[in-house]
Amino acid sequence: MQMNLELPAEFQVELRNSVTDIVADALQGIAPTKPVPEYLGKGDVCQYLNISRNTLDTWIRKGTAPRYTLIGGTYRFKRSEVDKFMLDHSK
Repeated sequence: MQMNLELPAEFQVELRNSVTDIVADALQGIAPTKPVPEYLGKGDVCQYLNISRNTLDTWIRKGTAPRYTLIGGTYRFKRSEVDKFMLDHSK
């Protein structure tokens, strides 16, 4: 069964404007995601993996953390190594 519905032109314009406004408001509420850098510090890794700093420190102490480089006391994790770590630990 097919139904054809004709709306007055004035109503069509108003409906189009309302939908446009709703979509524009929804899109403004979405924060643009900033790109993840290639090398991450400890805080960045915690945010990227959604884990606590304590969890990452425990992994480092146990030797189970993603591969990292220690430069002048600063930990640097390559993003691709963090991604590989997650894949290797997936069930």
